[in-house]
Amino acid sequence: GPGDGAYRRLVDSIRWSKIFGRERGHWDQTAYVSEAYNYRVELLAPGWRLPEERSGVATSVEAIREDRSALVAVLVSPAADNATLLAAADQYEKDIRINMARVTDLNRVAAKLGGREAVLITYSARAIDDEPTESQHVLTVNAGRLVVLTLVAKKTQLEAGRAHFARAVASFQFVAAESGK
Repeated sequence: GPGDGAYRRLVDSIRWSKIFGRERGHWDQTAYVSEAYNYRVELLAPGWRLPEERSGVATSVEAIREDRSALVAVLVSPAADNATLLAAADQYEKDIRINMARVTDLNRVAAKLGGREAVLITYSARAIDDEPTESQHVLTVNAGRLVVLTLVAKKTQLEAGRAHFARAVASFQFVAAESGK
């Protein structure tokens, strides 16, 4: 449709701070099942859709609000050698401060993701269209990888973004690899 360019701009305008691994998986109705990293997460709901295909290798999976006000994504990257969750969170926080302009209200608390110990990092910045945004990143380490479920939402639509993200976090689970199928 006529808005597709806007979706691509939204996804491309999110200022990611890392290079991520190669994502591969399939959709099971509203849930995405990663075959590359063995997780399942509910990402789609009314008012949310997939961005159009981007060129190049898929390195993350994401859903965006139809009004372009928010994005929820799963990002997976190699964890530093035997990195503990706290060490990984420290590095992620450093990356945020280096890569994001005007970060304020940065906060970090213990959380859970897929039944594992996790860290939630929240901060304010201007990550979409140079408008005020809130970002939430839930990080955990699994099988030598840093797994990050992330929300970036314009403050004008924060409640909708937060509600969808809370459902995604609650639904996230690590699943056994499907071998030989």
